[in-house]
Amino acid sequence: MWALCAGIMVGGLAGYFLKIPSGALVGGMVGGLVVKSFLGTGAQPLRLLSFFSQLLVAYVIVAQADIASVKEIPRFIPVAILYSLAILGVSILFARGVSKLCGIDLMTAVYSTAPGGLSGLGLAAVEAGANAPVSLLFHVIRITVVLISIPFIAWFLGNGH
Repeated sequence: MWALCAGIMVGGLAGYFLKIPSGALVGGMVGGLVVKSFLGTGAQPLRLLSFFSQLLVAYVIVAQADIASVKEIPRFIPVAILYSLAILGVSILFARGVSKLCGIDLMTAVYSTAPGGLSGLGLAAVEAGANAPVSLLFHVIRITVVLISIPFIAWFLGNGH
């Protein structure tokens, strides 16, 4: 367990200081998976840790929100619901294709293609019994591509193109 924690810490610090998008999370996952592959250890039930990490993610999100943003939320709810349902439907179609294309179970494919972030979906995948590392790989790549691409796209669109 200590070797795994050390691998996660070293990977997380490396990702953070290298300024990789979501560096501490991505680096920590890579470092932990490298150590875990060398140790050959199986899954570890960490229900209480999962609970506290979810609370920490909620705290980070709420602590970063300002009052003006919170007051604007009600007017966005209808559009956000429609958008969420549309993207969820597309994600389910993608999940079926990924399941067949990659030969993975449908539950893992659903968690892999669902819209969302690493922390929330990673924890949900673990608790549902899906193959969390595979699901998280899809999200790490998606988030990295988005975080690298969006500033360039926004710059391009903002310059009148």
